[in-house]
Amino acid sequence: MKRVAVDTREAFNRRSGGIPRYLRNFIKSLTSLKIIDFDVILLIPSSCQKEISNFFSWRNNIEVVYLEERSAWHWEQVLVPKWCSNNRISLVHFSTNRGPILNQGVRDVHVIHDTISIHKANWENGFYHGLTSYLYNQVSMRLSAKTASHLITVSEFSRKSIIKELFVPPEKVSVIYNGVEPLFFSPPELELKNLSFSDKPFIFHLGSFDPRKNTERVIRAYSSLPSAFRSNCPLVIAGLSQKAKEKFIPLISSLRIEKEAILLPFITDEELAAIYKTCFAFIWPSLWEGFGLPVLEAMAAGAPVLTSNSTSLPEISGGCALLVDPMNTEEITKGIMRLIEDRSLRKELREKGKTWAKNFTWENTVRETINVWKKVLES
Repeated sequence: MKRVAVDTREAFNRRSGGIPRYLRNFIKSLTSLKIIDFDVILLIPSSCQKEISNFFSWRNNIEVVYLEERSAWHWEQVLVPKWCSNNRISLVHFSTNRGPILNQGVRDVHVIHDTISIHKANWENGFYHGLTSYLYNQVSMRLSAKTASHLITVSEFSRKSIIKELFVPPEKVSVIYNGVEPLFFSPPELELKNLSFSDKPFIFHLGSFDPRKNTERVIRAYSSLPSAFRSNCPLVIAGLSQKAKEKFIPLISSLRIEKEAILLPFITDEELAAIYKTCFAFIWPSLWEGFGLPVLEAMAAGAPVLTSNSTSLPEISGGCALLVDPMNTEEITKGIMRLIEDRSLRKELREKGKTWAKNFTWENTVRETINVWKKVLES
């Protein structure tokens, strides 16, 4: 029996970013399927032993191995390749945009969600840490993409970026879309007043400190709406860290929209799904996305969506969202106004979006990934 190891380290990262969310859903779906072609070994940091029961159900051919993590570099470049080589692993699967540069004779498949990380450092953590992170991403991502047996990415947009920027042959990169959790198709009935909402309709935005998420333009675009619209339809923003709130509260004050802009505390996925279902419209004109899962989650819950006309977002929204130029604040404002005023458009986007989102399931993601594993093992 072939043995496939899956690097799960980032699944236990407490941040709510795309890669941890991808891995958590991937593992849950992987371990819920009956896999007869090979045994699966989940490689988990030993510090996360208490958390594994929250992620998956057990199967007879699912094995868990705990490894002592020191750093991302040590885990990816030394520990996992060495362990796989010493334990008769046929293939190892990485999902963090990177993998080992020297794979020690073990076939490997890497999921590269996007190429954003090679363009910027994490400057929030200071120059030194930002620079070292940037350099590690530059070196490991570029070199491991060349040495990997095969690459998976999450959109045609990302595939083209990978081929162009990482200089790999087109036949080496497969597109497998992410899925949408069932929760978002059937949001729970929650009392949103507990989140300090009023009974008014509201516009919803998932924000971030990261300029790429375009939260500042969303706030400015909203502030340009007529005051009569704003007073009857507040802007609700979730997903902001304390540092992000400290960044945007002065902007909100300077625009004199303190009464209309609501910054939420931490919310659960259940609350997020309920907010999507209840909101007047979901506004998410991100500047750059490899996939853009919030767009589909909002559609699944029944929200009319306004998003960007660039990067992967036209592809992922599938003609079921209102598209705007994310760099043009005035165009974002006009898009919001159009959604507020055009009831038939909102209804059309709700219906089309919900149908479109049904095409994306995590079970399909896992099954298509398993097909890639089989092809790599047979080659």
